[in-house]
Amino acid sequence: PARRGAAASPRPTALDWTFAVLAIPPHLYVLLYARDILDRTPFIDPPTALELALGTVATILVIEATRRALSATLAVLVGLGILYLFTCHLLPGIWYYRPLPYAHVVDILYLVNNSGLYGFLTGISAGIVILFIAFGAVAQASGLGELFHKLGLILAGRYAGGPATLEVIGSAMFGTI
Repeated sequence: PARRGAAASPRPTALDWTFAVLAIPPHLYVLLYARDILDRTPFIDPPTALELALGTVATILVIEATRRALSATLAVLVGLGILYLFTCHLLPGIWYYRPLPYAHVVDILYLVNNSGLYGFLTGISAGIVILFIAFGAVAQASGLGELFHKLGLILAGRYAGGPATLEVIGSAMFGTI
């Protein structure tokens, strides 16, 4: 939900539906025109007006999704990082960087391979982290977590500090997988 107090309402608002609909075209464009995007030379071939608009919408919506799903603090930090791209030429010393045109910022955040929204961290989240989440769900449903807990209890339950040691042993066994 857009606000904390709105969590009681299970139904999406009109703004939620608007954001959901607006989130589709930028990512669909990248999917459908991936070959063209990969064949272009970043920072040399300027983004089209459509790419500029889609990149702007995608970036704003990802920041809003970050605010809603994770924290407002993280969304503000991301916003400050993007603001730096526009103001870096005004800053002194090591903070200085040459002026970046808006098209370059969109290139960095939206179109350049392994950068911005589609960077390597997104790939890691999509390809690896999801496997750990799925395995954890399977392990929990099958009782594997309980097995590790009981095994840790057998090994360390009778010693001083046993509950803490038990959890360390159980976590270590689960982590070895």
